[in-house]
Amino acid sequence: MDRLKNIIVGVDFSSRSRVALSQAVRMAGWNRAKLHVVHVLDPLVLSDLTKMLKISEGQMREEARSSTLERIDEMLASVEVGDLQIRREVLVGNPFDELLRLVNNVRADLLVLGSAGEFAPGQVAGALASKCVRKVPTKVMLVREEHAHPFARVVACIDFSETSRRVVQQAWRVAQQDGAEAHFVHVYAAPWKVVHWMAPTRQASPEYQRQFLSTLMDTLGQFVRDSLRENGADGGFHFDLIEHDECAQGIVEFVRDHGADLTIIGTRGRTGVKSLLMGTTAERVVQRSPSSVLAIKPDNFRYRLE
Repeated sequence: MDRLKNIIVGVDFSSRSRVALSQAVRMAGWNRAKLHVVHVLDPLVLSDLTKMLKISEGQMREEARSSTLERIDEMLASVEVGDLQIRREVLVGNPFDELLRLVNNVRADLLVLGSAGEFAPGQVAGALASKCVRKVPTKVMLVREEHAHPFARVVACIDFSETSRRVVQQAWRVAQQDGAEAHFVHVYAAPWKVVHWMAPTRQASPEYQRQFLSTLMDTLGQFVRDSLRENGADGGFHFDLIEHDECAQGIVEFVRDHGADLTIIGTRGRTGVKSLLMGTTAERVVQRSPSSVLAIKPDNFRYRLE
């Protein structure tokens, strides 16, 4: 990550949130960032317990908060936190609303959550995680349960938008910190296969195809180098062009075939529309990717509760 000061990690005490915590601790250590470990209590559950135990609402909340803090401490004891500055948060309310408020209040640079694939077969993101990726105004990382280790292979999805420049920078930082292999990928639909009056024929010459791919590869390489100019990056990257009719599926297949453990993607590229906070491609990648996912928001992204 780049210059992070406040990182929030949401925990529900599942094995996937323990892995998310371990990744959040690593990232906080990279940046000397403050780490906020958060659990949100369901007010309806507290209300039911209050009635069952016949105690006051205030007493019930205090006991629940105390026991939750103990469980958070147990989780923290299982990871190497060193001298990190850590704040434990126990909130009551709707999980999304409370996470969003906290992100805004502390001006968080990153929200980390465990993926929920086991509760949504074939999908990485559950309902809460998807909503956070779409609406929380900061970077959001969804961590798969098997990714407790440093990342070994990172895929950065490039569509040449301004948000993609931030994707490049984040991928470079992760690769530097973890010694990971970084792939900068661009998905294209071959114009010679498009039936359109402005497109080349479906039988475009091999020379035209070579020129097209050569120009596109040069554009991708130059975009990445320009995005990293201020970082002093000296190369050593992989540049990959993916031909596919569906951009998201092309990315997902590349990630799976190359055994990548982190996919980085912008949540709104050039094809995004104002009313769509995430973008079709990004949403599908978040839902389908077999890797952990880091979603990068545009600089001007804002979302607040009414």
